[in-house]
Amino acid sequence: MIPVHLIQQAAHWFSEKLETEAQPTPISGLPSAHLDLLRGLAAVAVLFGHWRPFWWPHYANGDIGVLGRLGYFVTGFPHEAVIMFFVLSGFLVGGSVFRSASSWSWKKYLIVRLSRLLTVLLPALLIGAIFDIIGIYVIKSPIYHGQSVSIYWEVGQRLGFGTLACNILFLQTIACEPFGSNGALWSLANEFWYYIMFPMIVLSLSNKSSVQLRLMYIFIVVILLFIVGESISILFLVWIMGALIYILPDIHCSSSKTVAIQIFSLGIALSCALMSRFMKNTPSDILFGVAFTFFVWSLCQYKAQAPKFYQEISSRLSSFSYTMYLFHLPVLAFIAAILTEYTSFGASVSGLLSLFAVIIFCLLAYRSFEAQTPLVRRTLFNVFR
Repeated sequence: MIPVHLIQQAAHWFSEKLETEAQPTPISGLPSAHLDLLRGLAAVAVLFGHWRPFWWPHYANGDIGVLGRLGYFVTGFPHEAVIMFFVLSGFLVGGSVFRSASSWSWKKYLIVRLSRLLTVLLPALLIGAIFDIIGIYVIKSPIYHGQSVSIYWEVGQRLGFGTLACNILFLQTIACEPFGSNGALWSLANEFWYYIMFPMIVLSLSNKSSVQLRLMYIFIVVILLFIVGESISILFLVWIMGALIYILPDIHCSSSKTVAIQIFSLGIALSCALMSRFMKNTPSDILFGVAFTFFVWSLCQYKAQAPKFYQEISSRLSSFSYTMYLFHLPVLAFIAAILTEYTSFGASVSGLLSLFAVIIFCLLAYRSFEAQTPLVRRTLFNVFR
């Protein structure tokens, strides 16, 4: 057991840190561009990981050559990409909690977070349901009956209104399955409940909160951890790692040494990602989460201006990463169903066509929905004045 006085000292230290030093400005410059690129690449990794089983033969099913094996291996890290999302989300959202803790407003925070989540989630659920229904009852594709590694369940059994409402309330994997063919929605429940619990943890450690309020926050967090279950609770540690980057000390050394640290931390993160191929999910998630947190922290140490072209590319790739994550799987399944049932293209041509179509669709969805988030947010602020 950890001595009580150590816990009290740690809480006191954190409270002082929160009220004095931990008032960081939003990340900008080269670190911001790096993080945008990482978020975009994580979304691409998830897309490729789910696209691969539809079109790319497993190397055990035949000789696909050295390049084929390499490509198959490189596209096999969608789960690790989600862990990257958790660390980055912890850093960005957790950082916003640290910045606003001294003048906290639950109304403002929930409007910002829910407008971000639901502006894309609601149309993704609706459009995904339409595609799934057409795929099951019109195209009648076996893809929707568990005939794919990416979709290994009966999709029709997950299209009920109860499951839909459950997913809107971010209870997938807690009280229901992810909606329809969109298995990627599992992580959205994690994100939402982390958004709720983390501010309570921070506020419970702040001297500006009354003792009664701090105890209430602690009680609610304990109850929520019990309700959401073991898996979500364990991965909360990974999310918190990202948030704690904000209170880790900066290093003060030459730019060459900083770059060396970044390369070293990248090597560790890649090594941990490779090791995850041979470990169970929970230990590998924690290990990779620690390594990736170290890498993100190292990227924040070189505070220079980003080249304009690099900043533009990173920003554009990152901008529709959330839309791509929520839309890609039902769109992939629908396009795969059409191409396999109504065309005679080979797997290579069909695979490239489907990949191109999904990216175009996600870009259009971004323009239609996610890009409207600021408007939705302003409307909600006006309604809930």
